[in-house]
Amino acid sequence: MKVSAEGVLAKGANLDLPNPNAADELERLPAAELVKQALTAERALIEILEDVQKQLASEGAR
Repeated sequence: MKVSAEGVLAKGANLDLPNPNAADELERLPAAELVKQALTAERALIEILEDVQKQLASEGAR
């Protein structure tokens, strides 16, 4: 992050300026909630992969 000398002086020479490009703060969740979310995502992925597998199998049968 670049800051001009004039910009720093205009803010009273405060060097503790927030980074305007900083990423948003991460949300902290309890371990049980993280596991629940991970399992939900994995189940959705498995359903998608099973659908792809069925489509590939039916295409191979042609």
